[in-house]
Amino acid sequence: MKSNKTKINPYSGMTIKELKVLAEQGDAEAQFRLGYQYKRGEGVRKNYKKAVEWLTEAAMQGHSNAQYSLGVCHEQGKGVKKDYAKAVEWYTKAAEQGNMPAQFELGACYYLGNGVEQNYNKALEWYFKAAEQGDPWAQNDIGVCYLDGKGVEKDPVKGVEWIAKSAKQGYATAQYNLAWRYMDGEGVEQDLKKAVELYKKAALQGHARAQNNLGVCYLYGDGVKKNYKKAVEWFTKAAEHEAEVAQYHLANCYAKGLGVKKDLEKAVEWYAKAAKQGAMKTQFVDQKNSKVKKMVSPLQEGAFSEPVIHQAVLNHIDFVLPDLIWKLINEAFEHYWDDEVGVGGCFDYDTMFHSIRNQLIAAHIFYPDSQLFRVIEAIYNFIDKIPGVVIHD
Repeated sequence: MKSNKTKINPYSGMTIKELKVLAEQGDAEAQFRLGYQYKRGEGVRKNYKKAVEWLTEAAMQGHSNAQYSLGVCHEQGKGVKKDYAKAVEWYTKAAEQGNMPAQFELGACYYLGNGVEQNYNKALEWYFKAAEQGDPWAQNDIGVCYLDGKGVEKDPVKGVEWIAKSAKQGYATAQYNLAWRYMDGEGVEQDLKKAVELYKKAALQGHARAQNNLGVCYLYGDGVKKNYKKAVEWFTKAAEHEAEVAQYHLANCYAKGLGVKKDLEKAVEWYAKAAKQGAMKTQFVDQKNSKVKKMVSPLQEGAFSEPVIHQAVLNHIDFVLPDLIWKLINEAFEHYWDDEVGVGGCFDYDTMFHSIRNQLIAAHIFYPDSQLFRVIEAIYNFIDKIPGVVIHD
């Protein structure tokens, strides 16, 4: 007859003193646990140097969890000088023994080129090993590789399948990535309500980008009933996590009194925070004073330049256009013009819209179609004045 008694780990509940006695006798498991507790500050004052000392002792005996933990210390520079090559060395030892988190981290090192030559094929090799053991991080990253065509032939459907496996396990980043796919309809049928549902799951776990995008959904009524108050609530959560795009949206809500009492001082405060982060230098536009009194002739030298088009766009819209978003729009426009139009070519509104929209999506920027339409409409109207351009309706 089989016993129903659960096997008790003899190291569980041991004090630091008891672990140290065994560790000094060369017990690898005790050495690992002692090092781990010094690293975490559990039952003892946190001490990364001591953690590395004991983890190294265990790792040298082939303890895979110690090897993995030691790799993390080298990668993060905790208790030892940061050294990606050393991190890869220890991750490899652990990964080859089947250590799941080490397999994922080793894959990430190959993907990013940290401590080893960048190699997407190698990255996927290790991601698959970790994913087979159920690692949600690896499953998500395999999905991203399929979406981007890195190390594997691009396949949005397979990408979504892998990300969905990860999201099902509750991994917030995967839920956010999957929401993007449902929002855009890449690799899956577009479903704005499903996107909102996934954004909520990730947002409730504190995922700042998901919180921001959920706020945008409430702001514009995408997949959910428009609710300015809820939009402000989510923008606030994301903004407090230093998400600069959310800080911009929150500032805009205070400036216009959307979902919150109009407060220009608060608006300026959040605009300043967004601008301070550098990734998003917020553009302030006074519509009354920013109008160009005399339209620049397209025949004039420099009329078809970025600053002139930018000003033409600002004159056409009644909302704030962050520099980060304008930069991406302008880069996408230049790419579209060079590759698909050319001098005297045919300018197609719809093709241009999708080209620019895809650029924003690739940069993980969720920008409302309604505002993007307005920006492109401004560019479209301006280009119509350029001699030699044929507008295709």
